[in-house]
Amino acid sequence: MRVVADTNVLISGALWPGPSHRIIELAEAGEVTLCVTEPILEERVPFDANDEMFVACAASAGAAFIMSGDTHLLRLKQYGTIRIVKPAEFLRLIET
Repeated sequence: MRVVADTNVLISGALWPGPSHRIIELAEAGEVTLCVTEPILEERVPFDANDEMFVACAASAGAAFIMSGDTHLLRLKQYGTIRIVKPAEFLRLIET
């Protein structure tokens, strides 16, 4: 399954244990494919980036989910068939 994680999720997962780290572990194990673009990798946190880059990445990659902690992005809830959820919610959905 292809997924997109916003920059906050990627940094949190790299630095601390928790749901975001578990998502990175799933990607390392090949259980999910983490899709990124150059603009996503170049974003600097905590600056509020253009959320459209995450939606564009997910749409072009055919991703099923965008994982984010950003309230602006989470308010969308869905873009077409792409669900926008918090990392912990994503884990609950795929582990059930």
